[in-house]
Amino acid sequence: MKQEIEILQAAMQNAILGEDSATFKNPAFQDVVRASGLVAACPHACEVLGRSGIAVLLAHMSASMHAEREIAVMRNGGRS
Repeated sequence: MKQEIEILQAAMQNAILGEDSATFKNPAFQDVVRASGLVAACPHACEVLGRSGIAVLLAHMSASMHAEREIAVMRNGGRS
């Protein structure tokens, strides 16, 4: 189950970051489909995957907000 969770974590991270996903003809697409079915049947695996997805989303949001703040500080001559 660990491998399936890792496959889905990578797919979720790509989606959150706006990166391309595997296309239908790509073998990775079938890996994601297979992993989705297996993980969906296991509540514990769903919880692990959910926590990991939230962690990636929060990290991305935090980095984006910090970058926006830094740009504002630079534009205002060092004043926050």
